[in-house]
Amino acid sequence: MSKKHRIMLVLSFLIASVLFPQATFGQSYPTSWDMTLLYATEADFENDYNQIMSNELPQYESTLGDDRALEAFLVAYETYYRTADKMYVYAASLCDMDSTDDTYQDTYNTALQAYTKLDEDTAFFMPELLERSDENILALTEQDAFAPYASFLTDISQARGAILSEESEVILALANSWSEAPSNIYDQLNTSDFKYESFTDHFGNVHTFDPSTDIVYLYATDPEWRTNAYDAIMAPYISHANTYAAIYIAEVEKNIFQARARGYDSTLEYVLDGVIDPSDYTGLIAVTKQHADLIGRYFELRGQALGVDTFLTSDLYLPYTPDAYGEITYDEGVDLVRNALSALGDSYSEDISALVTGNTIDVYPDTYKTSSQYTWGAYGEPVYILLNYYDELDDAFTLAHELGHAVQQKRTNELQGYFDANVSPFPGELPSTLNELLMLDYMKENAVDGSQSLELLATDLDLFYDTFFSQVILADFENQVYERAESGESLTLDVLNTLWLDVNRTYFGDAVDTQSSFAYDWMQIPHLYQNHYVYSYAMSITAAADIFSSLKADQTSVKTAYNQFLSGEIDFDQLDISFDDLSVYNAVFNHFEDTLDALDSIVSEPDFESASRTNLFTMSEIEDYLAAYSDSGSDASSTEEIFFNFQEDGSLSDESAVFIIIIGAVIALWLATLLLIVFLLLDRRSLVKKIKRLEEPPYHSPEY
Repeated sequence: MSKKHRIMLVLSFLIASVLFPQATFGQSYPTSWDMTLLYATEADFENDYNQIMSNELPQYESTLGDDRALEAFLVAYETYYRTADKMYVYAASLCDMDSTDDTYQDTYNTALQAYTKLDEDTAFFMPELLERSDENILALTEQDAFAPYASFLTDISQARGAILSEESEVILALANSWSEAPSNIYDQLNTSDFKYESFTDHFGNVHTFDPSTDIVYLYATDPEWRTNAYDAIMAPYISHANTYAAIYIAEVEKNIFQARARGYDSTLEYVLDGVIDPSDYTGLIAVTKQHADLIGRYFELRGQALGVDTFLTSDLYLPYTPDAYGEITYDEGVDLVRNALSALGDSYSEDISALVTGNTIDVYPDTYKTSSQYTWGAYGEPVYILLNYYDELDDAFTLAHELGHAVQQKRTNELQGYFDANVSPFPGELPSTLNELLMLDYMKENAVDGSQSLELLATDLDLFYDTFFSQVILADFENQVYERAESGESLTLDVLNTLWLDVNRTYFGDAVDTQSSFAYDWMQIPHLYQNHYVYSYAMSITAAADIFSSLKADQTSVKTAYNQFLSGEIDFDQLDISFDDLSVYNAVFNHFEDTLDALDSIVSEPDFESASRTNLFTMSEIEDYLAAYSDSGSDASSTEEIFFNFQEDGSLSDESAVFIIIIGAVIALWLATLLLIVFLLLDRRSLVKKIKRLEEPPYHSPEY
């Protein structure tokens, strides 16, 4: 996009804001968690711990054949496990805010001890319950006294073959104390112990790679420097590759142990039991492989739009259309999301309002804060959302995604009992992915020019690639890892790296040049520690696309049914979306292909200007940026100050002056002098936008 077009874009924003105003809520939203909503003091936390450690549950052993004793046990069981859940959410959330704080680690370990104590003290429960017949348990669930526990008791009855003796259940309960160890070690290595290594810049200077500045090379027009930057990003993983491999292998072996201890033939069968049939998982992979040509075409068009001759794996993280939206602050992002999701009705909007004003969203990244983004909470307690918001369009989409989870959890907690409020992985990602589709549709309808439409076209493709195709690739890799381990094949670093490359190349074809460092890319992905979870993204966005089409057709019955589903009043099956036939995925494949056709028609135009000019840096621009950064002596958070030179005396910043100048330009019918000033300032601002985008972590995936 030319500088003239950028000026026209800002002007169109001003005009559109007058002619087509969108709802703004005129408020500044809280940006940090209030953990005192869970525990006002550490003494309160310790009190709950002491109550669990001295619980009376063991006294019910050998009494559960009596209905009244069983009822009393279940009441106490729920009370103590709800307390343990609350302790765990509190402790783990603190650790995610600062992984280096030893006090938080102690609190986390205390919460785990509480779970272990409860699991050990209740190991007799399931074996003793199953001394009753299935018919007897079914009769219990029909009594009013056992209604709150009906689904819990039914699930135990149906899992009779996987319930072990009391002695074996005690052993598995004790094993829970280390079951989270691989994930916890991974998190520590990936945050508090993560250190970059030496990097040689194009001046010949050798220094420790600084992502706040040196990552600019990842956006260089020269592919050699993009490779150098990518290698520097991957260097910490490569240096600790054997450790990362050992951690993941331990995770795999732990999950295999748990599955086999329960009598399952495979980990996949164990994880998916009661959720989906394993054939649905493998069928998803198979049908996506049949459409792998779409993935190859996607990357070919990305390379063409970006203006690079060879699309590298390091280019997977580069935007390939001009930035038409610029900075979207958190407050602006919240307003944008609230407008977009109003399509789901007034009650949904009220839930969103309660969540964004409730001091339960932690918004901005921090040094030792986890890079993950998620939603969770204990039953009967506030729902917490963790973000890493960088003031980008993608961050607003992530907010919409997480609010989808949050509304569902809020509603199920309010309307369902403790044992009925849990949301399974599938269709647990349905509310989050539907929100992203609604967000995308809202922005398309409100796009003010072709530049915005082009960026949203890319956003559409990226949403379906990231949420469907890339998750299938990861699911395929994960499944093959477990199949090899379960067949007795030894897992090693080389085996994992080779398998990662082979699986990705199966889908990429010849469209992507896989650099050597990409073999280690799987080490960046925390979802591997969620045990066959990522398939749910692909299946959920497929279901979301179906519901979205119905909502667009203004089918009120679908909106009503969907809101009932969110609160647990009806099951997913009652939404009339079936995965029994693999043709259900055709809508996703067809939409993706149609969107590729639309992008192709644009980038194939003779006068199309590739995004390399707006999204990539020439070496001259890199030198300007690094020199300015060095002269300023500031950190990454002050990138804008380098280019806008904010006034220490509090006077109006140049960024604000740009908009004043633009307004003046409109009134003065584009006087040449003012036009030149805007021309220069916006060019600088464009460079800042490119730099700010680089402050985001290099790995992007749907959050949970």
